[in-house]
Amino acid sequence: MSSSSVFTKILNFVISYSGYSGYVIFILGVIGNAINILVFTQLKVFRNNRCVYYLTVESISSFLYQFISISITISTFIYEDDATGHSLIWCRFRYMSAQALVLTTLYTICFAAMDQFFSTNYRFYVSQMCTIKVAQYVIYISVSIWIIHSIIFGLFFNIEPSIGCVITNPIFLQYATFFFYPVLGGFLPIVIAAIFSLLAYCNVRRIVRRQLPVIRRRLDRQMTAMVLMRALFFICLQCPNNIYRIYITNFPNIKSENIEYVIVRLIQAIVFSLAILNYSISFYVFIISSSRFRRQVKYVLVKKCWKRCMQWHYLTNNQVAPQNVESFTDLWWTVDDAEKEITFEYHVKSTGWIALGISPAGGMKGADIAVEWVETSGKVYLQDRHAVGNTRPILDNTTQDWFVLQGREKDGLTAIRFKRLLDTCDSMDVPIKSGTNILIYAYGLVDLDSNQSEIDIIYHDTRRNTRIIPLRSYADPPSDEKFNGLDTFEFRLNNYLVPSTGTTYHCKIYKVPNKYPVKRHAIAHKILVDSQNTDLIHHLDLYECDPMATFNDEKLPDDLCDDIYDEVKLCSSNFATVWAVGGDIVTRRDNSGIRFYLGNKHRKHDLGFLTLGIRADPFGLAIPLRVDRFTIDSYCPSEASRNFPKSGINVIFALPHTHLQGASIWTKLIGNNTAIQYLFNAETYDFNYQFQNRLPKPIKLYPGDSFATRCIYNTMNKNVSTVGGERTRDEMCLHMFTYYPRMNDLYTCVTINDKSAWQDIMNTSSSIDNKIIKEWFLAKTWTSESKIQCLPVLPTYEDLKPEGCNL
Repeated sequence: MSSSSVFTKILNFVISYSGYSGYVIFILGVIGNAINILVFTQLKVFRNNRCVYYLTVESISSFLYQFISISITISTFIYEDDATGHSLIWCRFRYMSAQALVLTTLYTICFAAMDQFFSTNYRFYVSQMCTIKVAQYVIYISVSIWIIHSIIFGLFFNIEPSIGCVITNPIFLQYATFFFYPVLGGFLPIVIAAIFSLLAYCNVRRIVRRQLPVIRRRLDRQMTAMVLMRALFFICLQCPNNIYRIYITNFPNIKSENIEYVIVRLIQAIVFSLAILNYSISFYVFIISSSRFRRQVKYVLVKKCWKRCMQWHYLTNNQVAPQNVESFTDLWWTVDDAEKEITFEYHVKSTGWIALGISPAGGMKGADIAVEWVETSGKVYLQDRHAVGNTRPILDNTTQDWFVLQGREKDGLTAIRFKRLLDTCDSMDVPIKSGTNILIYAYGLVDLDSNQSEIDIIYHDTRRNTRIIPLRSYADPPSDEKFNGLDTFEFRLNNYLVPSTGTTYHCKIYKVPNKYPVKRHAIAHKILVDSQNTDLIHHLDLYECDPMATFNDEKLPDDLCDDIYDEVKLCSSNFATVWAVGGDIVTRRDNSGIRFYLGNKHRKHDLGFLTLGIRADPFGLAIPLRVDRFTIDSYCPSEASRNFPKSGINVIFALPHTHLQGASIWTKLIGNNTAIQYLFNAETYDFNYQFQNRLPKPIKLYPGDSFATRCIYNTMNKNVSTVGGERTRDEMCLHMFTYYPRMNDLYTCVTINDKSAWQDIMNTSSSIDNKIIKEWFLAKTWTSESKIQCLPVLPTYEDLKPEGCNL
């Protein structure tokens, strides 16, 4: 084989290798760096983290560098070299831009390693040296230096006919040979990255013993592992290129047809592909080195980006005014379920500081608070604070989780819009769960001093309030003006004398007016609470009577529910509407009731109500005394839904209901023995604040679906057992859903325990009733075994995967 044919084959291989490897690395680099940028900028846990800030800059720089490298690949195919020898402008621009991006990438890796060393250092003053502002200054200064350096460096490149684009100035050639390639752009960043990443690794191995929040420890371990692996790959991929650059600068490869020329070209192609791989590989290194980063990527790509593009999600816009005499504040909010975040707009009649917080129990202790103010210059400030007690709230020293969007002061009013995630995974924050949430708010008369604002909050005195409301499922009540001119009818109690007993259930049968010649839809209803009894009436349930029920229209039943149970039992299953609020014990006369508004146009569907849960009697519910968490489950089997239309029914509202001991209620949709989703999950529940919870979007139910309902109780405040019943001191477990189109043959699906099973447990063959089993429970000594004995045996199913703070 002749030397010319060997030369040609090697040259062709070099060209092919450069082309294919260049295209592959370009695609990998663009995709990987784009995902890095997306993940680092989208996740709350990465915001305000200095190391992530450096890695984001590195990803941006590497992303841009991919286009320089692909230009070399394309020109190699066209000119059989990198084309810099054909144009002086391209010669200089390529080296200027490439060197600026290369130096930025190399040294941001170093800065990330250094930051991890300082931030994980056990000495507090050392760990506090690195802030996001310092990181920004470091990047601004370093990038400016690299750009200036690269411009000067590029100006010394010229085209030599037999060599191509090279440095022609002998002094600058010496600078490049002995300092730039071996030191500044070579082994110096390698040494810095290696030393500090190893030191950070040593620090993080001791981090378990440090008193840091769990989320902070996890993030430190994650970032240290990612930076260490990135530094190792950086060293392995960069060293060959550094050595080659030193050699080729001193011994240029003159174009010829010698074997030596193509051998050097082959070496150049290999080391150059390794070098540009260094700018494409970060994402894949992070994926390999961190399982937590893999979950974060999956979350961003699947749950945030993909669902945002492919699914129609609902934004709920709500407004509420405070429940106080002087209406100084107004609050609007929007929940974005796809983004899992909530945006508030808070208006206060004051030009001082304003504060809004989420409280775990209604007071200051443990509350997550956003403190905001607007300076006279128009600049808006927001501080993330945490209340450790009834004292001045401290700055949240973990992460910044409230973010200001905009704000202004005008005509004595301060208005600020801000947001946070529903669950920040921060130990110093309060998750905004589905169900009832407790808002606390206050304001001052003067702004804070931004230089010493941590200690500058003046006591709010009486300028404060609390509001309990379901932030994630609140339904704005329509104004009365919307129903002006519509026909109405009312059901009211007529001067009813309320007994002085602890709890009274009064039943009254009403007949719907028959004065309308055609079917009319009641499109809305309004609860009419007697103004003198707002602290008395607790809840109002309206049922639709079974068609089989018959009454004397002249003497409709009207008495205590227990006294007329046999007469009204056919009117106690199918809910028509439900209302509930706080209660009290007094003796008064009451005229409360309900007003229905009739629409002028017939609607397409009738609404229906479906009640799930367990029958409220001692056979169904028995809860031990002094337990902080006791779970009672019920199950509605697939046979109950077999008559659903094939097109399904649409659930739009949920009303959970227990009594005083209830802490949480949920219902899951079950299909093929597998939990599909929550119908509604009232993670936080308050007996005195019960709401019709609007679902973010309708949930479809189909024939064959089953339903699992769970109620969780807390009886730490009770010294006796609690049983099922209608009295407030007793308990219930019901979950009511509003849906359409209405099904006439299904309105209740509750679990009823077999009396014979109780007879076996009580070791008796005698007949038992509610009174006997209640007395048995009240005298019972509870054990772990007996607690399990008293629970129903229900079908099993594959549950939902638990959602944790994995971001």
